[in-house]
Amino acid sequence: MRGRWAGASGAGPCSSGCTQAGRSGRSPTVATWCADACAERALSPGLPPRSSPRWGRGCGLPGDACGYVGPAGRAGGPARTIGAEKGLLPGSGRPSPSGSAADPPRRPVSTPTRVHPDPCPPPRRPALRPALPTTPEVPPMTVRADPPADGPGLLALVGGAEWQEGCDFDAELWERSGSGEVLVLPTAAAYEHPARTVEAARAWFGRLGAPVAGLMVLSRGDAEDPANAAAVRSARFVYLSGGSPLHLRSVLKGSPLWEALVAAWRDGAVVAGSSAGAMVLGDPMVDPRGGALTLGLGLLPGLAVMPHSDLWSEDKAHRTVQLATGDLRIVAVDERTALIREPDGTWRAAGAGGVAVYVEGRERGLDALASVAAA
Repeated sequence: MRGRWAGASGAGPCSSGCTQAGRSGRSPTVATWCADACAERALSPGLPPRSSPRWGRGCGLPGDACGYVGPAGRAGGPARTIGAEKGLLPGSGRPSPSGSAADPPRRPVSTPTRVHPDPCPPPRRPALRPALPTTPEVPPMTVRADPPADGPGLLALVGGAEWQEGCDFDAELWERSGSGEVLVLPTAAAYEHPARTVEAARAWFGRLGAPVAGLMVLSRGDAEDPANAAAVRSARFVYLSGGSPLHLRSVLKGSPLWEALVAAWRDGAVVAGSSAGAMVLGDPMVDPRGGALTLGLGLLPGLAVMPHSDLWSEDKAHRTVQLATGDLRIVAVDERTALIREPDGTWRAAGAGGVAVYVEGRERGLDALASVAAA
């Protein structure tokens, strides 16, 4: 006797086990017997449960899953054969000469019977999910409910190198905002470690006792987020960091967050922009790649900011000044220096460096900015 069928305890057909038995290089007869036994068990669900605690020696599958047991029941446990009570020959349905236990009657494997779900599919491994990029954690922002002011708040155009020694004007900006939280937008530094930008602001304002929150508006989708726009709208001091003015412009232009920033400033919030953050506020904007003029966000129409003026090359500065015609004002602001606009429209300089104003290629004083009206 080559082997015997020991049905699975509480199990039904095992099509996957039969298929694996046929593919594992075992005897084709073994695979056929296993398939016959599965079909027989599917058509006779009332058969008593049978089990084999060890691996079968025929098809290579666990005895409690496939049921094929090697010669003389070597898999262990009492192996019972289907048809043994009737004394049938293996796979023929004919009586056994000795009337002893025999193998079950064989059925053609290709003959369709009933379709049953596989009760013993292979184990499923949990799908591996790609790690999602993490956003640096920042302290939660506080929402202030201050009444709107009668006019716009302070506006500071910083020439770069923000939050360093010499930027003493930041203390005044914070006090004029109501000594609340400073909301830093590192949008222009999206490709230059924005989290470090926020930490630099936190360290600087921490010396003044001012809390700082970073709003990670790094892409256009972030600027379209209503939650980010609401945070900017309720802020009383918004600081745009330096970085790439072209990226900052593409993220903010025409977005809900930009509209919220303008509305907050008109209601009395303090807005400061350094380097790229100052450049985008005017229209036109100075292109940092060569000093030409391009489109800005237009909070201050008719004014273009040239930051880091103490470090710019003479060629770029000359090109920018010569391109300014008509009523366009070019303001050259040194690093660690701010050009501040008061709510009444007057202008003044503060900080470690100086500010120069150019109209039609000639240097003028700050009184030349009196004609610049905010949008």
